[in-house]
Formats: sequence, structure tokens, C-alpha cells
Amino acid sequence: MFITGRDYVRPIEQWEDRWECTNDAATRLNYALPKNTQPPQHHYAWLDKGRFDEWLSIHNSNPLAVFRHFLCERDNAYEEELHEMLCSAPNKIEAVITFLNVPSLSAVCQRLGIPVIHQELGPLRGHIYRDTAYVDFQGVNGNSEAENRECEFRGWSLNSLNELKLNDLLLFFLKDPSFIKSLPEKTSEIGIALQVEDDSNLVAFGNGMDNQSIILAARNQTATSSLLIRPHPGSLFTLREGIMPIDESPTSLEFVARCKKIMTINSSVALEALLLGVPVTIFGDSSLCHLAKEIPHSLSLVRRLTFYLFAYLVPRSCQLSPRYLRFRLSEPGEKAIIEYHLGCYMRDDDMTLPEESAFEDLQTKLIAQVLASNQLRVHRNERLQALTEQVHVLSQELTDVNRRLVEEGEAHGHAIQVVEQITEQFNTLSKQYSDTLEELHLRDKKIKECDELLNKIRNNRILNFYIRRFI
Repeated sequence: MFITGRDYVRPIEQWEDRWECTNDAATRLNYALPKNTQPPQHHYAWLDKGRFDEWLSIHNSNPLAVFRHFLCERDNAYEEELHEMLCSAPNKIEAVITFLNVPSLSAVCQRLGIPVIHQELGPLRGHIYRDTAYVDFQGVNGNSEAENRECEFRGWSLNSLNELKLNDLLLFFLKDPSFIKSLPEKTSEIGIALQVEDDSNLVAFGNGMDNQSIILAARNQTATSSLLIRPHPGSLFTLREGIMPIDESPTSLEFVARCKKIMTINSSVALEALLLGVPVTIFGDSSLCHLAKEIPHSLSLVRRLTFYLFAYLVPRSCQLSPRYLRFRLSEPGEKAIIEYHLGCYMRDDDMTLPEESAFEDLQTKLIAQVLASNQLRVHRNERLQALTEQVHVLSQELTDVNRRLVEEGEAHGHAIQVVEQITEQFNTLSKQYSDTLEELHLRDKKIKECDELLNKIRNNRILNFYIRRFI
């Protein structure tokens, strides 16, 4: 059952101004724009379309204030509407999935005993990383369960993870481990990762900070020329060139590598900073706040970050999988969750999972799998690079062969042209020769006729008499 407004099922053509409906966004985030926006197999519960207008009138026609109200406050009328919809569902509801923190929804579901699964695209995404997602039973972006779950987990100790480094974790989640070799040198004191102005991260969980505030905060710490500002591609605004340094790196990881320190409200860029060992300041509410307090490269950070990456974050393929969600609804232990996630990643790498008895404990298994995966993928990428270079060499050789064939073809064509010219001249001369022979034959014939005539004259006595007599 979908609880939504009727605008949600309007044809795609009517939403052309929204970034979600662009082909670029669909390709980048790996989804397909629906041809049928209201499939018949789905059941819909339609929200009161006048509620948003009612909230606008309360909040002085400010859409962002309405959004903040929706994300941060309970609303009695809205809760009654949700309660009625959930109670009248055609089938038993196992859980409610939401991509936002909605206090009213959480309150109603708690009253009805229905779990709420908060979801969002993960901080590591498919462009250069393994694709991840958030699946959180407490909140998303802000008010998450990440720190509490980690504090309650006693599955490994500090000393047991000393074989694992930040670099190992980064290599594991990079699609191409060799990408790390091409990262740029540090050139800026502070990097600032800006965010979408009307996103829930800023509206509800920014702790009063916005893009302008964070720039001012950074300028209080260093000269403007020492800053490096990375705008968000989804922002409605662009920074004026020449006023302050603007990052144009192809990826956010390269942006982080250029900076000695990162400042953000609650951007996922903070996770990339942690993985690179770059100090990061997070001003807003984020599932990463507790990690940002750790000393870069410390064993404590590695331990806590390992839990975050393998227990809290979810492989994207699991995000909406009914099997996985039912697994999580069964309230498994963290060990089972980590093994489930690790198994997904190993299958992505086409690696065979070892028997459980092969390892003494979970952390030993995880370390072994991470290092083995990194080694395997580095080897695969080296082979791929070698094959790519071979293909390049063969392609160059093929180009050279084609060029020589073209040159030889051109030479052959020229030779044919010369032969054709000679043949044409020969044919012309042959015709002239034939014409000359024919003309000679005619002359010979006339000469013979003249000779015959002379002979007749010589043999004619009367003519000879007159010729001698009168000529």
C-alpha cells in the first residue's frame, strides 16, 4: 500500500522541472522512469490534498517552514488521517517504509505496533563505490540509530582490528582500487561541501547552519584563498567565480584529497573524509557525528568505522528486498547483519564464502574477507589494465595495418589508373593502325586497278597506234 498524494502519480511529463525526472539522474542513480505512474497491482491511500495548503496558511506561506513542521513536529489531524489509513489497509502491514523522518507517522505506527523502516540512498554510491543505502529503524539523516547500535555491540575488541587500516576499508568500497593512486595532493586548508538548500538535511537537521553560515565559519578560521568550496550539483544557486576558490574535481573523493580539513553541515562527503583520514567538522545532525570526534587513523576510528560500514550501511541491492527487510524485521543480532552484508559484497566479487568453522570469530572473518577481496580486485584490475594496454597496442597495430592497406590500395589504384591509361592509348593506336591498314588496302586495290588498266591499254593495238600517232 502506498500512502501518498495524488500529485505523486501524475504523468512524468508534468514533472519535467524536477531533477528526479531527468534521464541523467535516472542513469546516475540506476533507476528507470515509470511509463505507468499508477500500476494496477498497487493499492493507494490518498492523503488529504488540502493539508499542505492548511500548513502553508499556518506558516506564513513558507514551504520550507511547512517541510520543517512535517519533519520535526507531530500533527494531530495528520496522525488521525494516517491512523485511519493504516487501520483500513487491505492486508496486514508488516512494516512502513519512509524516506523521511516523520514524527506523526512514527507515533501512529508505535501505537499500532507497526515497525517503521527509514531509508535513503547511502553515502557511498555507484559512480566510484559499491552502492550502499540506509536502512534505519529509528530515523534517517538525523535521529539515526547508528551510534546506539554500535555502543551496544560488543562483537569485537580494539586489538583484534589492528590488522585493518583506513586504506583497506576505502579500497574495499572503491569499485576500482587503483583509483586511490590517482588522488591529487593537498592544496587547500579547508574544504567546504555545500548541500541542497531545501533538502531535509539542512531544513530539519542543520542545527541552524546553512550554506552561507558554513562559509562564514570557515572564513573565520583561514583566509578565503585557502578555502576550496564544492557546490552541490542539485543546488538552485551557483557561486560567483573569482570570489572564492570553487572545486571542479570530477569526484567528491578527489575534492576531499585536496583538503587538509573538511567542514560540512551533514553531507555524506564526511564519510569520504573519514576514510581518507582527513579531519572533518560536522555542524548538523548526522549518523557520522560520533565518528567525526575520533582521531584520524586511530585504531578506535577504524573499529567504529568498520561497524558503520559493514553493520549500519546496507548493500543497495538489499535496500528494498522483501527478503532482506523481513530478515531485519526478525531482529537479528549485529553479527548476523554483518555476515549478511559481507555475503552480499562477496557475491558481488564472485568470491566463495568460506565455511563458518574456518574462522575463530566474526572480526577475523571480516578482516580476512576484506583483505582477500582487496587483493583479488587489485589483481583483477591489474589484469584488466594489462589487457586494456594489450588491446590498445593491438588497436594501434590494426590502425597501422589499415593505414598501410590504404596506402597500398592507393598505390594499387594509381597503378590501375596508369594501366587503364596505357590500355586506352593502346586501343587508340590499334584503331589507328587498323584504319591505316584499311587505307593501305584500298590504295593497293586502286594501284592494281590502275596497273590492270595500263596493261589493257598496252595490249590494245588500236589505242597504241593512236597514242603513238597523236600523242
